[in-house]
Amino acid sequence: MSSRRRITTLPTTLSLALAALLFAATGRAPGAPPARKGDADHWRSLETLLEQAVERASASTVAIVTSTSANGVRLRTGTAVTEGLVLTDATFLEGLAEPITVIDAQGRRFEAHRAGLDQRLRIAALRVSSGALVGVERAPPARPGLFAIACGRARPGSRRATPTLGIISAIGRFSGRATQVSCKLSTANAGGPVVDLDGRAFGVAIRLTRRTGDDSGVGFCVPWSMINPILPALADGAQLRAAELGLLVPEQDLPGTRGVPIVAVRSGGPAARTQLCEGDLIVGLDDAQIDRLEDLSRAVAKLIGGQTIKLRIERSGRRFEVEFETKTRAP
Repeated sequence: MSSRRRITTLPTTLSLALAALLFAATGRAPGAPPARKGDADHWRSLETLLEQAVERASASTVAIVTSTSANGVRLRTGTAVTEGLVLTDATFLEGLAEPITVIDAQGRRFEAHRAGLDQRLRIAALRVSSGALVGVERAPPARPGLFAIACGRARPGSRRATPTLGIISAIGRFSGRATQVSCKLSTANAGGPVVDLDGRAFGVAIRLTRRTGDDSGVGFCVPWSMINPILPALADGAQLRAAELGLLVPEQDLPGTRGVPIVAVRSGGPAARTQLCEGDLIVGLDDAQIDRLEDLSRAVAKLIGGQTIKLRIERSGRRFEVEFETKTRAP
């Protein structure tokens, strides 16, 4: 995206968000004849609403200060999910050495150490030994059109986080791994929480792809539905990667077919040790029903390499289950 297009897109997104907030508060569209009184009060109410949301989220939005291999200092943002665990964008911890310092909204400094890493979600965890952080409050699942505020730490020790306003643009992106937001995201706030108007977090802002550059107006956050199941493993220092099943499937759904047919079983792959063969129809994976390719993609996206799974298979009108251990997908 060119710089000119980026400059014009971001103010438009912000203007639309503010206009919708005004309409929600006043019942009038922007440009409508002004009311005789009360407009200033409505705007002040909106400002207060946003201010309170940021204030609430700031308690769990932390600064992460690290040293680079060139003896420099780097400042990034993290989200405190418990009193002793911080999540951040894994990209920003690459090539960085300890010591790592976490600074909260009160300016308190805590020594932190690397914990787990999830390569699928690009999330890294830091363990804070003191256990005195304020864990973020979770929001209900996001819906397109809801307002969203991305919170970052532009300066360590500042009481209030730095916010950018946008909306939830889409859910279930990247096979269900991410929620798309229009908030202005950059290296300054990636790793921080994306919150609702009550200051509750939808998830953690992450740069899942380098195709969307800084301040592009297209950002992503990983929802709690993906984060919560792996928190214990991250706290224990696990290194998580995507799972490999060793199956080839069509690139598109086949008309009139309910389920996903197997095109081939990779030799030497995890599924090669089973009775699966070409033409078998995948109709379920663990607890998920598989009717379409999208169902299979979402179910596989939640898997971790080395996890044992159960596939429900249909062959010649007969259904049976196959259980096998997945492999860790190569980076």
